Amino acid sequence: MANYFRSIPNVRYDINGNSPNTFQSVTNITKRPVFKSKVIDEITSYYPYRVPDGQRPDTVSFNVYGTVGYAYLILLFNDIYDPVFDWPLGSVQFEEYIISKYGSVDSALSTVKYYYQIIRAEVARTGTSERIPAVQYIVDQTAYNALDENVRTTISQYDWEFDKNVEKSEIQMIDPAVIVDVDYEVKRMFST
Repeated sequence: MANYFRSIPNVRYDINGNSPNTFQSVTNITKRPVFKSKVIDEITSYYPYRVPDGQRPDTVSFNVYGTVGYAYLILLFNDIYDPVFDWPLGSVQFEEYIISKYGSVDSALSTVKYYYQIIRAEVARTGTSERIPAVQYIVDQTAYNALDENVRTTISQYDWEFDKNVEKSEIQMIDPAVIVDVDYEVKRMFST
């Protein structure tokens, strides 16, 4: 992450906001390159990657690229603005999060987060066709209770949080063969 902040220009900022103004040079944390439109269109070498349990952006960078210096690119490339809340939690962190938010794992497992009406059931993948996901709409409990059992389902608070966490673990990685060039271009974008 240090490489990321080294590339960002400084700005003069009045720290205390009182007269007389006392300006200091600080990192302009609001500066962010337009990464998606300028670079991703030109990067053809990237691939899906599942973040291993408990791995941080710097450890993923080290494992894939041999240096922690590209962690910032992993975050930028995947539109991750907050590495604490937008990055997947490890299993221990996830359980602590569930307990802090819902009181206990048992409570989160036994409490319904959403009631769904199933419009179309999932169609499994076959040898000749891809999987077709289910189509479900959120309904209130009264509407849910009025539905036949074969066209309704629920999701617990725990399962909903778990699914969100799994989605966060599915990221895109830039091919190691082009990472140095991408790093150069992003740093160049910061300087313009």
